[in-house]
Amino acid sequence: MPWYAIDAIDDAIDSTRRFLFPFRLGRWLRLAVIVFFLGVLNTGSSPLNFGNFGGSGDVPTQPQPTPSPAPDPTTGVDPGTLAEVALLVGGVLVVLLALVLLFRLIGDVMRFVFLDALRTDDVRIRGPFRRRFGKGLRLFGFKLLLDVVVSVPILVGAALFVLAFVAPGLLSEYGIDPGLFSGLFAGVGVVGIVAALALFALVSVVLGLVVGLTNTFVTAVMLVEDVGVVDGWRRFWPTLRGEWKQYLVYLVMRAILGIGVGIATSIVVAIPGLVIGAIAVVVVIAIVSVFGAMLTPVTAALGGLTLLVAFLAFLLIALPVGIVVQTYFRMYELMVLGHSNPSFALVTIPADGDGGDDGDAGGDGAVGDDGDDGPDSGVGGSRHDDDDRFGDDDRFGDDDRTGSRSESGSRQSTTDETTSAGGDESDDDEEKHSDDGSGFRFGHDTR
Repeated sequence: MPWYAIDAIDDAIDSTRRFLFPFRLGRWLRLAVIVFFLGVLNTGSSPLNFGNFGGSGDVPTQPQPTPSPAPDPTTGVDPGTLAEVALLVGGVLVVLLALVLLFRLIGDVMRFVFLDALRTDDVRIRGPFRRRFGKGLRLFGFKLLLDVVVSVPILVGAALFVLAFVAPGLLSEYGIDPGLFSGLFAGVGVVGIVAALALFALVSVVLGLVVGLTNTFVTAVMLVEDVGVVDGWRRFWPTLRGEWKQYLVYLVMRAILGIGVGIATSIVVAIPGLVIGAIAVVVVIAIVSVFGAMLTPVTAALGGLTLLVAFLAFLLIALPVGIVVQTYFRMYELMVLGHSNPSFALVTIPADGDGGDDGDAGGDGAVGDDGDDGPDSGVGGSRHDDDDRFGDDDRFGDDDRTGSRSESGSRQSTTDETTSAGGDESDDDEEKHSDDGSGFRFGHDTR
């Protein structure tokens, strides 16, 4: 049984090369925008963990309440001011969260824009973005729902468990008994905690697998079948269940490729990135040494400009690498999907046994993936219709040959009459007859 998850590795390289080259600046700039939102600069998916700042639970209770709140002696900040700062920080976090969600939404729409580009070999952004916004929105909602349903209860439970030992007074203020969690820990012991961690890891793996298959295969099914996420899964599931061995091989090969390509891209991107970062640090130090360490509008503007230039320089290095990597892996995944179910194919799938090397070997073999070499080269099994058309042309050729034979007959009878009329032109008639038999039309025969 052929393992097309392995065969598609080389085929994806050829398809990626044909899609990206010859180099065209406008095409690559549009691909850079798409790849940027697909996550070429993603540094991690874990949310930031904010610590618990000490509240009234850490302060000893006084026998008599004071008539007015006194400033905190440790910080010298008025509680009212501290509340305003907390509201400001909360507002900033909400804005950041909204920006992150907006970035994810655009990225999910760009997945379909990228699929359209690979499908049509025409890279566009505005038109496909408008057409695919609904599908991207449904994909974003599906993944967000998974995060809320699976991740939030686990994170809340872990936070409550930690707070029960770190800040029990904080839980008591909200009516939660810390002894509940301490008793649970005493009841289950270390073995129970390890089992809970293993369950959490299993749930994380399953969630990551579902999201990964959705991003790679279900999105393509959604585009081909023009359905939503749930219907896409419903139509993809029979293929996944029937070809589970092939997809298991795909997961293994995808992990190996991901490790190898990740190491290579890290070397290519990280080394120049470190150089750019070091130059930016030197420039910031020079700005501080000249204008002083105090934060002023001038130092803030110069520092921000330095960071912006460094970021753009990093993008100039990272985005081309990301374009090649994203295109290759997407081609690879689409070829695996097309092999497993041809009705889901978005890109040209090479016929079994036909590879790019066969097409490059000579004109007698099947050429490439799409057989663009015409009737003079060998035609594979995927070009039967062309063979039939060539057969029709042969029949038209037979008609031409029939006409040629009629003309030859006319010329032959003319030659016979000429021979009977005079024998001194027999040598010329023999040369004419030889020319007629060779198929050429020169001299007096043409006229």
